[in-house]
Amino acid sequence: MIETKTSAQVNEFVIVENIFGSHLKAVAKAEDKKHFAIMEGNEILTPFELESHGIAFNGVVLLKAGDKMGMLAFDLGNIYIAPEYDYINEAAVGDDFVFEKDGKKGRVTLQGQFISDDEFEQLPQDKKDEWEDIGFIFANDID
Repeated sequence: MIETKTSAQVNEFVIVENIFGSHLKAVAKAEDKKHFAIMEGNEILTPFELESHGIAFNGVVLLKAGDKMGMLAFDLGNIYIAPEYDYINEAAVGDDFVFEKDGKKGRVTLQGQFISDDEFEQLPQDKKDEWEDIGFIFANDID
C-alpha cells in the first residue's frame, strides 16, 4: 500500500515535471532522480519505480520502467497498474484498454487483475458476467 505523505515529507521530493494534460506531477527523491513516482497534491500515488511517462489522455497516463509498461488511471480513482506489461494500446474513448503480457492480449480489471482474451472467451457466460460487473480499465473522456 502506498501511504499519503505530509507536507513536511513532500519537501524531501524533487518535482521532475508536471504531467501534461493532468493535475499530476512526477516527483523523485533527491538521492535517486532516475526513478520517480506520481504525485497528486500531497499524495504519492505510485512507488518510486518509474522511469518515463507519456502525456495524459482519456483519463490515464502510460508509465514505463525498463522495457515494461504500466498505467495510472487517474479518472477512475487513481488506479495504479504496475509496469509489468509488454504493451498497452491507446484506446478510444469508452473502449477498454488492451494490455499485452507474455505474448497474451487481455484486459485489466478496475481492481488491477489481468485476464487474457483467451481465458475470458473460455469462461461460461455467468463468469463472464461477473468479470464484466467488476469492470475493466477503459478510456475516459477527460474534458
